[in-house]
Amino acid sequence: MVFPVSIPILLFMTITNYIIHATNKLNALSSWCSAAPCPANGLLWSRVSDGINTPIRFFEQLPHWRISLMKAILNYGAGDLRLESIPVPQAQDDQVLLKVLACGICGGEYKLAKASNGATPAAAGIIPGHEIIGEVVQSATDTLPAGTRVAVSPNYSCGLCEACRTGHLYLCVNRPKRTAEIGGGYADYALVYPGQCYALPDDLETLDAAITETLACCLHGVEKVNIQPGERVLIIGAGANAQLFVQIARIRGASFVMVVDNLKDRTEMALSLGADMAVDAAEQDPLAASPLLSNGADVVIVNRGRPEAVTDAVNWCASSGRVLCYGVPPAGIPAPIEPHLLWKKEVSVVGSRSYGTSFGASLALIASGRIQVRPIITRVVALDETIDALRTPQASIKTVIVPSA
Repeated sequence: MVFPVSIPILLFMTITNYIIHATNKLNALSSWCSAAPCPANGLLWSRVSDGINTPIRFFEQLPHWRISLMKAILNYGAGDLRLESIPVPQAQDDQVLLKVLACGICGGEYKLAKASNGATPAAAGIIPGHEIIGEVVQSATDTLPAGTRVAVSPNYSCGLCEACRTGHLYLCVNRPKRTAEIGGGYADYALVYPGQCYALPDDLETLDAAITETLACCLHGVEKVNIQPGERVLIIGAGANAQLFVQIARIRGASFVMVVDNLKDRTEMALSLGADMAVDAAEQDPLAASPLLSNGADVVIVNRGRPEAVTDAVNWCASSGRVLCYGVPPAGIPAPIEPHLLWKKEVSVVGSRSYGTSFGASLALIASGRIQVRPIITRVVALDETIDALRTPQASIKTVIVPSA
């Protein structure tokens, strides 16, 4: 016998099936988003909360309705830095979306917090930060699966300009400019390219890896002056880069390393990392402080951005010695050098910026423990503490931003 089904019952069954169907869809979407934010349509969308079981809340969570925001420091120029909430950037097919785990503050970035006379902020801000360690969220390449921790090489060259075609990729004139979407590490997320990513060894601490780019630059500088076994090295300044130069000089066989600085905590660190002597030049002539430097140093490395540091470097350099200008004054500020000394002593003066092929070597040295980096990191800040940190450079030897801190 067939029993007739009333219209109210039929309607009730239809609605019930709809709710069950919607709930199943929701559970699937929730599982999809449980390990990491959903990269739907190339954007990072809000994670769906567990336990939602109504169709209305399901549709509210669809990508069409809500885009995730991230925190980021934006630089508008003229000392105008702002912590803002902006959309997470959209990854194209040739890009990698990273969750920023750490980003070192470069010594040159402290000037971002200084107001410029007569300058006005720009209409659009850009995200600073090029010393990035991140975790892959979205990638089009199988070699960088989600969850991979990477160190990011900020050098991304065009391969077409004269610098690139003569092997100096780090001097590329067409490198992509940073924007509010591309490349900056002072944010929760960052977009980079696969060729910039170096996978971290599993046992390497994220915080230690944050020094990879800094060390790569120092290695490149040492290659320029080619420290030889048995040579005497004098390092002007005792900041983060100088602490690395001390250790590199030792690895390359320097017989004597002196650091010149007037900040006691920094000179004490340099001594603990391998320097033989530390001198405050305001109190003592470095060449008179040790008989080993009575005729000057074979290599002098300048880490101070003051004109007189370059003058001192040439004066303190031995005959046939080399001067590395690593930390330099701003553009337009000359340094007085006596040409007769260059001629008389045959001193070579070279500059060094960025790095060539030393990024991988830097990562390997940090992972091996041959270069100690953890003592150099003397301050860790969250994103909302970053602007204040940029205003107090002397409070730290090396500061690293950890967005999740």
